Amino acid sequence: MIDTFSVNLSTLVIDSIPTSESAALLVGQYTDSYFGKVKSTGYFQVGLSDSIETEDKAVFDSITLSLRFNGDWYGDTLAPQTINVYRLLEDIVLNDDSKLYNSSSFKYSETPIGSVTVVPKPSLYEHLEIKLSDRLGEEFVRLMKGKTDEVSSSEKFIDYFKGIALSQGVANSSVLGFEAVDSSLYLTLYMHYIGETKVEHTYIFPLHLETTCFNKIETDRSGTYVENLKTQKGELPSSETGDRAFLEAGSGIVTRLDFPSLSRLLEFNIRSYLYKAEVILKPYPNSYSEVGLPNNIVLYKTDKYNRLVSEIVSSDGSSLFADFYYDGLYNENTYYQFDVTDFITSKLQYSYFDTDAGLIITLPEEKFKGSLDRMVFDARKNALFRPVLRLYFVFYN
Repeated sequence: MIDTFSVNLSTLVIDSIPTSESAALLVGQYTDSYFGKVKSTGYFQVGLSDSIETEDKAVFDSITLSLRFNGDWYGDTLAPQTINVYRLLEDIVLNDDSKLYNSSSFKYSETPIGSVTVVPKPSLYEHLEIKLSDRLGEEFVRLMKGKTDEVSSSEKFIDYFKGIALSQGVANSSVLGFEAVDSSLYLTLYMHYIGETKVEHTYIFPLHLETTCFNKIETDRSGTYVENLKTQKGELPSSETGDRAFLEAGSGIVTRLDFPSLSRLLEFNIRSYLYKAEVILKPYPNSYSEVGLPNNIVLYKTDKYNRLVSEIVSSDGSSLFADFYYDGLYNENTYYQFDVTDFITSKLQYSYFDTDAGLIITLPEEKFKGSLDRMVFDARKNALFRPVLRLYFVFYN
């Protein structure tokens, strides 16, 4: 086993991250000591249920928005957090690639149609219901009674009620994650009929399409190691970022791996066979006290332009996650281990190693576009912390 080949880490930011169809809404803002201020606004549309007819004698009671926590949260959830509900003023229009991105945005009203302030406990309770404007509910009932064109189909309803934006209060100190599926995200219209007895009735307006449900992520990295990240082509070497490299989902920050001295393998005069190659990376000490370490991270092949060329996968085509070893007792030997055998051998098979070819560390797609999970890699040169490439050979005569 040889582990003397250098591994260089750098940090870059992907220009745009698709956040639609992530099955997650992120709402709020918080300040991370490594990544700065992060703010997320969730957008979505609701449609009609199968039957929307109602009787003239129906009486409006209330209308609410239902949300279900997905277990993700970032920042301080001990303080009260405000979630404001806004009505969109313009249509949600997909890009040419049928996606919406962390930079996408659509205009919404200045006055919220609903608001709630809670001390969230996303790990202790699942459901959150926000009361919306009576005026909105009465408007819905009037359309339903009149059997108007606006409530004749989901498409026409969305032309009339273009969607919802969920944003945070000024004093918020956390970002909360909610499920973005039709069984968990919906409006409920409560009514009753007065006859011989009072009969209560409800109508559900479910999430319309996951393709138009997305998160707008805004960041302010001033005063952090990564404040100079500008474009995807401009990576920052770890020597300029405090001997650290960074990864943050949602905002598009990723870590690049390069192996500048690996071409020396081609100079070996001894007959040998490389049968295994692995990379060992450690998180920077105490960097995961605010946000826990992700269990799964993945690798992509990249080029000199820092494009995500292709994911490194297992033999059956599924994502090849790093092996994660967590030292919960002494907090000293936590690390990720990647199998990069195929990548290294493929780069050496033609007796030439392209130094522009590297690897990018990121999160699985669903987490990368639907969370704010993050981590900080240790890039110091000290033998205890440095990133390591281990090459296993069989030497023979």
